[in-house]
Amino acid sequence: MKRISIFFITTLLIACGGYHGVLGSSRGYSASEITVQSDINVSGLRIRYSTREQKAAKDLSCPSGRVSMIELNGPIGPDSSEIIDRILSKAQPCNGLAAWVYLNSNGGRLSDGYKLANIFKKYSVFTIVMDGQTCASACAIAYLGGEIRTVMGDGQLVFHAPYVKNPITGDAQCKTRTDSEELRNFYISLIGRKDGAYLFERTMDSCSTTGGWVINKDAAKMFGIANIVK
Repeated sequence: MKRISIFFITTLLIACGGYHGVLGSSRGYSASEITVQSDINVSGLRIRYSTREQKAAKDLSCPSGRVSMIELNGPIGPDSSEIIDRILSKAQPCNGLAAWVYLNSNGGRLSDGYKLANIFKKYSVFTIVMDGQTCASACAIAYLGGEIRTVMGDGQLVFHAPYVKNPITGDAQCKTRTDSEELRNFYISLIGRKDGAYLFERTMDSCSTTGGWVINKDAAKMFGIANIVK
């Protein structure tokens, strides 16, 4: 992990609560601190990019004095990673992180989750699932790409085995563990061998088109899926 001040991040998390509601959550920030830079909707995915003033943090580790915030609300699709890449390429890093990324999504295709996770890893972001938010399926895959990861309050992550739908019955036809070695290696590369292998086994135990292994903040911390829990 890069040299990122956990104290700085924890302080800002504690400061949550205000009038600029984070998409998909009952919490937010004081509106006077927030400047919305863009707010778009692409294929059902709403992406809001804002900056939050942090005057006290204006030093060598945060020269702009602003934290970039990206909120994703809706399905992860083929265009998601390209849009986020373009936004993050213009963001000014603060305290070693390009942006704080809030995730509220029921997922999408596994391949798109991989792509988004790699973008998050490329730029070093903080992935967050807040109160009232659920990050499932491809979203949970993308979440793992965060340099720092947290689940707050009653937020949830949901993992399930990769599958294809039977075109006639609509039932899930899940891939086997042997056919999902790429997923296992992906988990291990992001959260370590022990936790990655455990996550893979629990993921593959959950074959469903509508549910999966539901993880709250305590489980996320216990199994190395989140590395900060407030």
